[in-house]
Amino acid sequence: MTWNRPNCRRRSLIGSAPRLPDLPPNQIYKWQAILFENAPTVFQQAGTRAKGEAAAGEEKLARLEAKLQQKNEVIAELMQDHVELQKAVGEP
Repeated sequence: MTWNRPNCRRRSLIGSAPRLPDLPPNQIYKWQAILFENAPTVFQQAGTRAKGEAAAGEEKLARLEAKLQQKNEVIAELMQDHVELQKAVGEP
Protein backbone atom coordinates (compact mmCIF):
# COMPACT_ATOMS: atom_id res chain seq x y z
CA MET A 1 0.00 0.00 0.00
CA THR A 2 1.38 3.40 -0.88
CA TRP A 3 0.57 6.62 0.88
CA ASN A 4 -0.59 9.47 -1.26
CA ARG A 5 0.48 12.27 1.04
CA PRO A 6 -1.18 15.20 -0.78
CA ASN A 7 -4.56 13.47 -0.70
CA CYS A 8 -4.18 12.71 3.01
CA ARG A 9 -3.41 16.33 3.74
CA ARG A 10 -6.65 17.65 2.31
CA ARG A 11 -8.53 19.48 5.02
CA SER A 12 -11.87 18.19 3.75
CA LEU A 13 -11.06 14.64 4.86
CA ILE A 14 -10.41 15.66 8.43
CA GLY A 15 -12.94 18.47 8.44
CA SER A 16 -15.75 16.06 7.62
CA ALA A 17 -14.77 13.62 10.38
CA PRO A 18 -17.15 13.44 13.32
CA ARG A 19 -16.09 15.64 16.21
CA LEU A 20 -15.37 14.22 19.61
CA PRO A 21 -16.56 16.48 22.42
CA ASP A 22 -13.19 16.90 24.18
CA LEU A 23 -10.96 16.80 21.10
CA PRO A 24 -9.84 20.13 19.67
CA PRO A 25 -9.92 20.21 15.85
CA ASN A 26 -6.23 21.07 15.51
CA GLN A 27 -5.25 17.98 17.53
CA ILE A 28 -6.07 15.77 14.55
CA TYR A 29 -3.69 17.82 12.38
CA LYS A 30 -0.94 17.48 15.00
CA TRP A 31 -1.39 13.70 15.05
CA GLN A 32 -1.34 13.65 11.27
CA ALA A 33 1.93 15.62 11.18
CA ILE A 34 3.50 13.24 13.71
CA LEU A 35 2.39 10.27 11.62
CA PHE A 36 3.89 11.65 8.41
CA GLU A 37 7.16 12.49 10.17
CA ASN A 38 7.60 9.11 11.85
CA ALA A 39 5.88 6.60 9.56
CA PRO A 40 8.90 5.87 7.33
CA THR A 41 11.05 5.10 10.37
CA VAL A 42 8.43 2.82 11.88
CA PHE A 43 7.91 0.91 8.64
CA GLN A 44 11.67 0.54 8.09
CA GLN A 45 12.06 -0.89 11.59
CA ALA A 46 9.21 -3.31 10.94
CA GLY A 47 10.87 -4.38 7.69
CA THR A 48 14.19 -4.98 9.46
CA ARG A 49 12.47 -7.05 12.12
CA ALA A 50 10.71 -9.10 9.45
CA LYS A 51 14.04 -9.75 7.70
CA GLY A 52 15.55 -10.97 10.99
CA GLU A 53 12.62 -13.28 11.59
CA ALA A 54 12.87 -14.58 8.01
CA ALA A 55 16.59 -15.32 8.49
CA ALA A 56 15.83 -17.19 11.73
CA GLY A 57 13.12 -19.15 9.93
CA GLU A 58 15.52 -20.06 7.12
CA GLU A 59 18.11 -21.28 9.65
CA LYS A 60 15.50 -23.43 11.38
CA LEU A 61 14.39 -24.81 8.02
CA ALA A 62 17.98 -25.71 7.12
CA ARG A 63 18.45 -27.51 10.47
CA LEU A 64 15.22 -29.45 10.02
CA GLU A 65 16.11 -30.42 6.45
CA ALA A 66 19.53 -31.69 7.62
CA LYS A 67 17.83 -33.71 10.37
CA LEU A 68 15.38 -35.16 7.87
CA GLN A 69 18.20 -36.07 5.49
CA GLN A 70 20.00 -37.89 8.32
CA LYS A 71 16.85 -39.82 9.21
CA ASN A 72 16.33 -40.76 5.55
CA GLU A 73 19.88 -42.13 5.39
CA VAL A 74 19.32 -44.21 8.54
CA ILE A 75 16.07 -45.61 7.15
CA ALA A 76 17.79 -46.45 3.85
CA GLU A 77 20.53 -48.36 5.67
CA LEU A 78 17.98 -50.25 7.77
CA MET A 79 15.94 -51.16 4.69
CA GLN A 80 19.07 -52.34 2.90
CA ASP A 81 19.97 -54.58 5.86
CA HIS A 82 16.40 -55.87 5.96
CA VAL A 83 16.43 -56.78 2.27
CA GLU A 84 19.79 -58.53 2.65
CA LEU A 85 18.44 -60.54 5.59
CA GLN A 86 15.33 -61.51 3.63
CA LYS A 87 17.51 -62.73 0.76
CA ALA A 88 19.71 -64.71 3.17
CA VAL A 89 16.70 -66.39 4.78
CA GLY A 90 15.03 -66.97 1.42
CA GLU A 91 11.86 -64.95 1.97
CA PRO A 92 10.31 -63.27 -1.05
